[in-house]
Amino acid sequence: QESQDLFSGLAHQLVERSLQVKVEVVRQDPYEKGIRAHLNFGHTLGHALEQALGFEQLSHGQAVALGMLAATRLAISKGLCEEALYQQIHHLLTRWGLPTGWALPEKPPWETVAAALLRDKKNQNGQVRFILPLGLNNGQRGMRLEAIPLDQVHPHYQNL
Repeated sequence: QESQDLFSGLAHQLVERSLQVKVEVVRQDPYEKGIRAHLNFGHTLGHALEQALGFEQLSHGQAVALGMLAATRLAISKGLCEEALYQQIHHLLTRWGLPTGWALPEKPPWETVAAALLRDKKNQNGQVRFILPLGLNNGQRGMRLEAIPLDQVHPHYQNL
């Protein structure tokens, strides 16, 4: 019970702090032209999953959690971060009771997900743009907005 109370108190502090950070980021970038895009980590694939499932089978948080894992795998494949970062994110999602793999009976067809990805608001000139995490041991920190060809996204979707 004591550890549950401690975790609950920590959760409240984290949510409060994350809201403060989000407000400040939105204040700095009200038209989502720069740093505000970083708030969309996991949302590119997450929103596509929500659309592909008719907004019924996954909550927004569950879809974004899966999107975060796929985006981190993409970042690893591009040398932007290490497996250790993926493991940290995986651990946190597990701790918060969010999915770390596909648990529904059926996964939407890739073609449906790909079509939804192509409708994402962050896309430019027909290219799907993902927020990818940077860092751990390579000296970089933060996030990067990067165009990713759909054929590079597909295996990370399949591995969810």
